[in-house]
Amino acid sequence: MDKRWTSDGAASKEKRNQSGGKAVSNLMFPKVLHDERQKKGFPRKAKGDFLGGIVFFVYLCTQKQIERKGTKTQSHNPGYSASLRGIKTKKTRMIKYDLSKITTVIFDVDGVLSENTIPMDLNGNPIRTMNVKDGYAIQLAAKQGIRLAIITGGKCDSIQYRYSKLGVNDIFMGCAVKIEKYREYCRQNNLKDEEVMFLGDDIPDYEIMKIAGCTCCPSDACQEIKSISTYVSPASGGNGFARDVLEQLLKSRGLWLSSAKAFGW
Repeated sequence: MDKRWTSDGAASKEKRNQSGGKAVSNLMFPKVLHDERQKKGFPRKAKGDFLGGIVFFVYLCTQKQIERKGTKTQSHNPGYSASLRGIKTKKTRMIKYDLSKITTVIFDVDGVLSENTIPMDLNGNPIRTMNVKDGYAIQLAAKQGIRLAIITGGKCDSIQYRYSKLGVNDIFMGCAVKIEKYREYCRQNNLKDEEVMFLGDDIPDYEIMKIAGCTCCPSDACQEIKSISTYVSPASGGNGFARDVLEQLLKSRGLWLSSAKAFGW
């Protein structure tokens, strides 16, 4: 019999005799369990040790299950260990383009500067949403010398009023075929495609986004536009998309919080 077991020899008989024939102490439990009990702070010998041994055996099994679950959690969650160290594993999306080339940013409006869903007034006129943080970034980019333009199929006085106030000097509305206006605008301003950043979200923007240097779209753009975009923002149209793109552009040039221009409208 394995020597680790304590139920052998005269010592066991003596213990039975002393207890009136009842098995006490460490009967039927291996020495390794007793060693583990001592490590965990359990006394090696105690009254009702047989029952205590069963309890401790269950305790050990439970601990092993907890350890296995913990290991499984770590193996299925790459950020598990990092999160325990207080490290943020979420990566910030960045525009993968040489932004030093960009001199001009051109926007679509619906689905880019405003949300996809547009309520109507009683006369059927669209009431577009405008994002305040987008507005801040637009006016700051204009102050910092970035040429800004809008090419949209929509036609509304509120577009002209809102964005001209923010510093967008070139606003082209009612453009049924946007690529024609884009080529005309680039020709008039001696712009190369690689100098232009275009923000679009849907099929009418497709032709421009195929040739413009840096093309960006919101998270809710159509799949065809996403597939050809240089950058897909985590923000949706009309909800910080323009802010995300312009902030990256200005930061790449050290123009984000570089002067008093940043702290006013």
